[in-house]
Amino acid sequence: MAICHGEMKMYNEPREQAKSFVQIRKEFVYRLSNFEMNRGQFTIVEDLPATRPLRTVSKIAKTGKPYNSCLVRISSGGFESDLELFGRELDKVALALPPGVVNYKGVTLYFDGAVWANLEQGVTPPQTPAGPQDQKDVYVDQLVQVMKANDSKNIGVNAGTMLNYCKSITNGDALELISYAKTKGAIYEQGGNYKAV
Repeated sequence: MAICHGEMKMYNEPREQAKSFVQIRKEFVYRLSNFEMNRGQFTIVEDLPATRPLRTVSKIAKTGKPYNSCLVRISSGGFESDLELFGRELDKVALALPPGVVNYKGVTLYFDGAVWANLEQGVTPPQTPAGPQDQKDVYVDQLVQVMKANDSKNIGVNAGTMLNYCKSITNGDALELISYAKTKGAIYEQGGNYKAV
């Protein structure tokens, strides 16, 4: 019976050094695609006069070709880092910046799902999907508006009507919404009727 011995290959490729979370956070660079995937937005925090050239850095592509990319310091979600731009990405951002601005520091850009725009043009960004707790707050606000609109005599809303309001606002548990609204202090119960604060 013949036994075959496999040949072990040794790779002398340099391995990436282990990094700490602090170092990873310090070296993190945003890409425009990070915001386009989630309809995100960012604010330029760098002192950036409109006529000053952008900071550039030389990099090597996976193909081995060198290329230059531009860096802009931004803030998003309370985190500050550089945004790396090159090629068409530069054009997208440049076209979205408000005209006539002397310094772009403080300008907020957002992606609406199709194009980049800025808040300084009086356009309101679309609402981003809310988290579970935030969504409950949205439902409570809608509930209060419906209650106030339909309770012009300020006599309150009975339990049956209240349940119908809640069912029309959310597909979830109507009683849970009522309980959350009471806990939040947006509504209260008096004499069997619910009233909005």
